[in-house]
Amino acid sequence: MRWMRLWMILWLLAAAGCVCSDPVNGRSYFCFGEVSRDEEGIIGAQYAPNFLAQAGGRYPDKELFAYLEDIVIEKMAKQSHRPDLHWTFEILNTSQPNAFALPGGRVFITRGLLLHLDSEAQFAQLMGHEIGHVNHRHFTRGQGRNAVLGILVGIIGLAERAVFFLAPDPPRIISGAVGTVGLASFSKFSRDQELQSDQRGVDYALEAGYDPREGAKTFKTFLELKKKAGQEDTFLTGLLSTHPLDEERIEKIEKYIRKKYPDVVDGKRELIVSHPPWAAHRDRLRRIQKAYDKYDQAVVLIAKVAENGKATSNERLAEARSLIVQAIQEAPDHATLRVGLAVIHFREEEFDKALAVLDKAILLDEKHFQARLFRGMVHMGQNLHLPALTDLELAHELFPMNPLPLFFLGNVSEKLEKKEHAIQYYDMTIERAPHKSEIWKKARDRLEVLR
Repeated sequence: MRWMRLWMILWLLAAAGCVCSDPVNGRSYFCFGEVSRDEEGIIGAQYAPNFLAQAGGRYPDKELFAYLEDIVIEKMAKQSHRPDLHWTFEILNTSQPNAFALPGGRVFITRGLLLHLDSEAQFAQLMGHEIGHVNHRHFTRGQGRNAVLGILVGIIGLAERAVFFLAPDPPRIISGAVGTVGLASFSKFSRDQELQSDQRGVDYALEAGYDPREGAKTFKTFLELKKKAGQEDTFLTGLLSTHPLDEERIEKIEKYIRKKYPDVVDGKRELIVSHPPWAAHRDRLRRIQKAYDKYDQAVVLIAKVAENGKATSNERLAEARSLIVQAIQEAPDHATLRVGLAVIHFREEEFDKALAVLDKAILLDEKHFQARLFRGMVHMGQNLHLPALTDLELAHELFPMNPLPLFFLGNVSEKLEKKEHAIQYYDMTIERAPHKSEIWKKARDRLEVLR
């Protein structure tokens, strides 16, 4: 009788939609109001633009992107346990090393992480790991839609630091932060979930023909760097905070390879470490990084000027300008570098120079969030309200969660005597801005005046 009652309970739960199965291993688990498969895709599509814009947009190397996209999508994701998902791949243009994936099959890696990979097989296993998180539904398991959306909003964590800290009225830079926005994975997955994804990374890389032992080498390298750095902030801080590593985890990866794939350990399979094009793509990326190293140094200098006021500002801005000009000479087709130069012109109220630089940046990348936002602000500074409106509207489309374009759209709408539009934009600003932040207060103040 006891087993019959238990069976009846399980049957009723299943009938109520409360028993789900892992798409990879088919194991059942209880799920109350969990995100559905269709909702996974909707959430991924909704939030992907925010992550893309927050991290400096796409890295502008079409050859590298096409090469890596083929590995991730065609050779791995579409051959994995959930091939019918709408899989996409992006290289984020930030020096901060990280990799993550959104529900529904949107996989990301940063320029900063790619730099530190020595082989194609290492890349494949890392991407297989992220595909594993998606396929096991680690982020959405046990989560309702509202909970998932709440976590995503928290992760984006944009506040007023998504581009530069801005004093919104009048628009002026008060602190630089381009390129320093933290990119977190969705959550600190449990140890079991990380191990599951480690195993999928091995499986998917091997199925694509890559040597999975290369991935273990990567983890060992990262762990050694972590040990050498101790508690100090390192280039791996963001990555290791969301993908924690220890020796036990590495041992389990190696044990999994030995147990499931003994022919790999015995050297009985011909496996790929890297195809010939990999070295050329990696070397080009590392050459371009020298330009971004200068750009990152310049951003730090601009931030110090903004934080410390007039003291030594001229010298620091001159040094920042020199670094960015050198960076542009080394990588003239990279829009992000030109945005950095425009920021300096903008701070010095050299609006014509800033506009010329931003025009070039947008020719290079018409969907560059920072370029659109700053050009909208420059147009505002020149009282060119309609061009400002166009740029700010597109900036909002590119980064919907960011309150800055919305606040400035409210400003422009006021100038154009569109009161109802202005109220709507300020309401949206308050919804997206951190509670009681400067921009939240400014939007509230404008609403009190308009209403």
